[in-house]
Amino acid sequence: MIEFRLNTADLDAAMNRLANIGLLHTLTPKLAVELLSLTEENFETEGHGDWAPWAESTKAARLARSPKGAGKILQESGHLARSVVTGHGTDYAAVGVPYNEEAKNYAAIQQLGGNAGRGHSVHILARPYLPFTEDGLLPEAEDALLDLTLTWLMRSI
Repeated sequence: MIEFRLNTADLDAAMNRLANIGLLHTLTPKLAVELLSLTEENFETEGHGDWAPWAESTKAARLARSPKGAGKILQESGHLARSVVTGHGTDYAAVGVPYNEEAKNYAAIQQLGGNAGRGHSVHILARPYLPFTEDGLLPEAEDALLDLTLTWLMRSI
């Protein structure tokens, strides 16, 4: 599973206090749902229009396979989008693709980019469908999770 953890000392301390009084378990499922919603939005909007377009050879192959046209990036079969799952516990919320041999390489190469194919001869550009990159949360994800957390904190206090 590709995983990203946002970790700040002040927020952790506050959350630990809330966990000790039994409230934090009501936030983490909400955060997990928001992460999934952000992921689904990325698939729908093709990364808010930021995903690299297909190579001409990929576009031609997709058009040849489908009379409806090339369709959206990363959505020919929908398998990747359907494989995204969430998880949560008392101190974490997660979104990702379960680790298995079939999905791990495809999911990771689409999220992070890199070389693939026979002899790793094809370069795949990153198309981050999960709401983070190697550099951290995408700005819209950070804003959404912070807003959700602040709203939850205000209602909890």
